[in-house]
Amino acid sequence: MSTSASTSPTYAPISPAYVPTPDVDETVGVKSPSFGVPAGWNPSPRYSGSPEPRKKVGGGGGKNPVPEGTKSTLMIPWAEKWQSREQIEAEFEKLDWAPLLKVDVVSRSGHGRRDHSKVFLHFGEWNEDDTSQRVAAHLSGGSDLKVYYNDTHFWKVRQSNWTWKPKSVGGGGRKPRVEF
Repeated sequence: MSTSASTSPTYAPISPAYVPTPDVDETVGVKSPSFGVPAGWNPSPRYSGSPEPRKKVGGGGGKNPVPEGTKSTLMIPWAEKWQSREQIEAEFEKLDWAPLLKVDVVSRSGHGRRDHSKVFLHFGEWNEDDTSQRVAAHLSGGSDLKVYYNDTHFWKVRQSNWTWKPKSVGGGGRKPRVEF
């Protein structure tokens, strides 16, 4: 059995983001090293840098985002970031399934996937023609549709199951709990 001397590699930080930089005070000299994040570094794609708390989008308090008169809300779970609300609205108006009342585009980032958008399409009463009625029946059965916006690319479309839940004001709704 032969033994060979192994040398362990020496690891040194490569990026200046991980190198501690000393704080210099001209009167005292070098203070303790600063291990803070470099200027301009964004720790999370969702971090805004603002001390204000982020506003929640969707359920909760405030005003219902679903417009009055909505009979059906469809959802596109994945739309590319470069696709605008106007483009999506124009494509669905061409289909003429029902009056399109509102289009909501919700940005999605992080979650281990590339950035994209989730789109909610709020429609009025479905048109009476055969195609519109078949689409409505297909979607209400829980199935997806593919809507081709060009020759090779499409959006998956499904019925949305999201519901707005208003917050109760003044703490009503739940009794306080007491423990002994």
